[in-house]
Amino acid sequence: MADSIEEKSRTLAKGKGRFCCAGGCTNTNADGVSLHSFPSEKRPDIRRKWIKFIRDEQINFVSPTKYQFICERHFTKECYPKKYSILEALGKHDEIKRKDLNPDAVPTIHLKPKRYLHTAREKNLPLSLGGDGRCDTPGHSAKFCSYTMLDVNLMVVADIQLVQSNEVKSSSHMEKEGLIRAVKEFQENGLAIGELVTDRHPQITKFVREEMPNTKHYFDVWHVAKGSKAFVELEKIAANTRIKKDIRKLSPGPQTAALEGYHSILNHFAPKMIGFSYEGMLSRLLLAALHFNENMQRPQACTREGAKRFSIIFPKAKGGHYSLKEVKEPSYVETLKDEMTRLAINGEGKRKDIQMPMAPPPLSASYFHPVKEDAINNFQSRFKLLP
Repeated sequence: MADSIEEKSRTLAKGKGRFCCAGGCTNTNADGVSLHSFPSEKRPDIRRKWIKFIRDEQINFVSPTKYQFICERHFTKECYPKKYSILEALGKHDEIKRKDLNPDAVPTIHLKPKRYLHTAREKNLPLSLGGDGRCDTPGHSAKFCSYTMLDVNLMVVADIQLVQSNEVKSSSHMEKEGLIRAVKEFQENGLAIGELVTDRHPQITKFVREEMPNTKHYFDVWHVAKGSKAFVELEKIAANTRIKKDIRKLSPGPQTAALEGYHSILNHFAPKMIGFSYEGMLSRLLLAALHFNENMQRPQACTREGAKRFSIIFPKAKGGHYSLKEVKEPSYVETLKDEMTRLAINGEGKRKDIQMPMAPPPLSASYFHPVKEDAINNFQSRFKLLP
């Protein structure tokens, strides 16, 4: 954010204003949301969990001032008495003046996507993005192509677009369509793209050149270099007309290596040997992006004395020689497992309807569909003897 928490606190303090101090949140007492004060020091366990929630996003946070609160957007419905859910279900929102929390309520919801957009707008600087497509199957018969935009400065997945092959001329046009949709998404949010690093896709190169004149377009070095079998072939490669043109567009800084790492993680969520529906593929893309963003900048764990923790590993490629690997802080995965187990044991797990974007028609929708009885009558078995 453009202003630090301290600056924001001083500004609001002059007007006696309360505000939500959670990372990425800008709600104040004038925004019509319930603001909750931190638990008192008489309840140290709950208070410590609230402070840890803030420190997950702001490592320098120590304790709240009298103006710093946490708003209702960071609490689940289970943190409130059921009477509020009943009133909301009956449409009686006006009767809810201010929500009171359950005594043991703890904030758990971080607003990372909004924080990213808010920060980008506040800085008012053009974005540096890396873009790449990923088809659900190898070859030229892919059904889906996901196009991912990654902020190469923050190393977070900023946008994902899913294209089905019957939405474009052919499967070879899906990657360009994904880029077009992603660029439109950024433009509608008032964000300018200053630099874009991609592979050498001819359709994308032409689109950026003609439709994005204010964006510096670079090629990822690895995508240009891959395919070179040996250094002795350098002369052949350098003499290639297309290579000569592409070398001028090599990115001098940001690359799309992190996107390749994201695609590797995506293979665990959506293996290419399994077919998925549109909703199934989109859900797995979003889960993979959330997992990637959560773990990309996970801090290194420390001992009780404050020393950085490392582990010794023996990679096969090193032939018996060891390497040091940083030990990271525990991820959300174990917490998620514990929470799912708790919900299952207590019978609290309920399916919630989530609004998904409208899926395009299935690929078979454009095919001829015969009457089933006619198809059966016209069926000729290769084992049936001819008269």
